[in-house]
Amino acid sequence: MNVTSGSQCFAEELLLVFQAWGLRSEITHQVTKTGNPIYRVWVKGKQNLPRLAEIIYKHQIGNYITYKRMNMSQHSKEQMIFLEYLLNHKEFELINKL
Repeated sequence: MNVTSGSQCFAEELLLVFQAWGLRSEITHQVTKTGNPIYRVWVKGKQNLPRLAEIIYKHQIGNYITYKRMNMSQHSKEQMIFLEYLLNHKEFELINKL
């Protein structure tokens, strides 16, 4: 999973946040054909993505589960069991908002 930014400062600060959370992360840098910089902050590893999902969606409000949360949690058995419980027994809905 990556977060893309045109700001080096933002990318470096986001990397520090991910590292403070104990996530395996790194920055890659590209230059577009027009000469603009692109920075990607990566979180890698099938154990790290469910941890990131848990952090991001810890205080999710409402009765909706986004497809992004489902995708990020797919390698965490506990997360998927919990999400399936919410969908099947607590009237939560899966939405596909971009």
